[in-house]
Amino acid sequence: DEAKYPKTRSISDNVTLLMSVVNKLDEEARNKTAQYNDSKTQRGNLAKKDGANLTGRDLIDVLTPDVVKMNGSPDDDFIYTE
Repeated sequence: DEAKYPKTRSISDNVTLLMSVVNKLDEEARNKTAQYNDSKTQRGNLAKKDGANLTGRDLIDVLTPDVVKMNGSPDDDFIYTE
């Protein structure tokens, strides 16, 4: 501790140094918390999207080429799914 906070340095300088370290750690903790909350929100949104019924899902995700097969010409009004 003597190397970081020498007795010859004034108390106000030591306090300033301590506050800068504390502020840096506080900012890092806030950033990590924000990242965690963002990823938790994204995971929840994906879970809702995957578990939603067809009325709540995007058709692009539901009607993939492996599910939809063409029967007829591309101008037909109907598609067939398996």
